[in-house]
Amino acid sequence: MNILSIAKANSTIKLIQTAGAKLDQRIHEVAVSGLYHFFTCGDNTILSNLVKAMPKSTRGNALKFWISQHSNNALRWDNKAHDGTGGYKGKKPDIQTEQVNELVQAGYDAPFYFKEDKEASVWNPNASIYNLVKKINAEREKGALTIEEDALKALALSLPHLQYQAS
Repeated sequence: MNILSIAKANSTIKLIQTAGAKLDQRIHEVAVSGLYHFFTCGDNTILSNLVKAMPKSTRGNALKFWISQHSNNALRWDNKAHDGTGGYKGKKPDIQTEQVNELVQAGYDAPFYFKEDKEASVWNPNASIYNLVKKINAEREKGALTIEEDALKALALSLPHLQYQAS
């Protein structure tokens, strides 16, 4: 174990910050290039390999989100793609060169690492229940509501264990 002095810890933090910024820029450059490659020839290998090279972290999740968003939603991550190693699935959109350039430029101008990270919020069971009821009612109004029997049983079993608190 190596315990750093305050001065050494602060200098190491500056090194990490600089290295992280350079890493983000390199990842972004490859992602934009992979996006262009996908739009021009339909091959998503660069994007899939880039995501697989990422550590499992918010940076990797932000990159996945960025790729889906900036591929004009043509690509979606699938853990079973690429012979089960994971990768993107999707077809090259039928778009003109001008649109390709606009989409790639938009991706370049909005780096994946600008995605806002938020602190995890404290779970609010009341808000969750209200949101679930609201979503169920909205789906029911659309006529698109189908609830599996097992899900209903699980809900019914949990109800007696909930404590009602009158306000």
